Amino acid sequence: GCKTTTLIGSFQDPAGTLMKARSVTKVMSPTEHLFEMFSAGPDGKEAKMLEVTYIKGAGAGATGEEPTSAKPPAGGANPEEEAWIKAASPGPEHELLKSLAGRWNARSTFILNPNQPPDVSEGICEATMIVGGRFLKQYYKGSVGGQPFDGVGLWGYDNVRKMHISFWADSMGTMIAQSVGTYDPATKNYTDISE
Repeated sequence: GCKTTTLIGSFQDPAGTLMKARSVTKVMSPTEHLFEMFSAGPDGKEAKMLEVTYIKGAGAGATGEEPTSAKPPAGGANPEEEAWIKAASPGPEHELLKSLAGRWNARSTFILNPNQPPDVSEGICEATMIVGGRFLKQYYKGSVGGQPFDGVGLWGYDNVRKMHISFWADSMGTMIAQSVGTYDPATKNYTDISE
């Protein structure tokens, strides 16, 4: 089935005004996912401002993983050490992120003004599991409005806080967007809010 991630956060427009946004990531299949971002339009109603379709590119690795770092030692530890090892080890939540690893061809539709045609461009997203399978690192390169655009993201799961965490920074601003959230296995939905 389709896995959906919903992110509710905020970002700043060029004038520094804090704008609320909601984004949704739908994993349609092992080779395709869709990202959509919505914000309040001029009338105060939610409007789509960005849509990116990702298609896994040729030659992409099966897992997109970097070489793994050393794993915590297992066995023979006292209860405190065992708790530390469990908190530091990747688990099933980290396995879910692997479906987004690989090289993705992207088609972005950016809606700067609902009264004008959207900006449509092509890009590439390289997503790699890093730090021994604990985090998904994303690097996006493309264009917006005819200008070069690149962004970097980090997405993971905090075993202690029992929630997903993510950070995003790109060439359209100097801020870092951050969010936290949960995963509902019954609906296969991620719901994230800005922290």
